Amino acid sequence: MSFLCRDSIQRMVSPSGLKPKSISLPNVDELAYVARLTAGQVDRYQEEIKKSDKALVRGTILTWALVDETNHRLFGEDGPATLAQMPADTAEIIVDAFLEANGLSRKN
Repeated sequence: MSFLCRDSIQRMVSPSGLKPKSISLPNVDELAYVARLTAGQVDRYQEEIKKSDKALVRGTILTWALVDETNHRLFGEDGPATLAQMPADTAEIIVDAFLEANGLSRKN
């Protein structure tokens, strides 16, 4: 293991540096990708959650969480309302994996 240096940081922040995390959704027999965020994206995510409609908080989290294999979101502005309809047990698996992948907790 080596010390973190400028070159290794540059590799981390390159567009290809963040790969999504693959997760299993056993209750629906599917696989999904959850996003890995940059530090700046975490700040924007946290601000959006604070401003979101309380009835759509999980839908908003899921909009940020669900991505394709290139770490691009699957849902846009319609995401929170659509994803709020997801079964709760499936949503909780995705939310937990997303938070863990980004070093976040339900408190932040």
